[in-house]
Amino acid sequence: MKLAEVLADLTSLKTISAVDALNLVSPNYTRTSSMKTEDDDLTRAESFLSLQSEQGTRESLVRKQNDVNYVAERLELTISIRSPK
Repeated sequence: MKLAEVLADLTSLKTISAVDALNLVSPNYTRTSSMKTEDDDLTRAESFLSLQSEQGTRESLVRKQNDVNYVAERLELTISIRSPK
């Protein structure tokens, strides 16, 4: 099974330019501009995942802000009940 995976990977490396193949196997992998323009679907998927991550972060921040507001209101209410007028 491992041999088939290696052979498939080697076949894939043959179909791209030498520079792109070298970038894929190097530890400092960076996509070249030719790779970016060749695969619009991958670019759209990356953008979608990035936006989805940002949305999740925003929703998380809104929930946390609501939690902080709730606690602050409760503390304010507790302080106003306990303090003599």
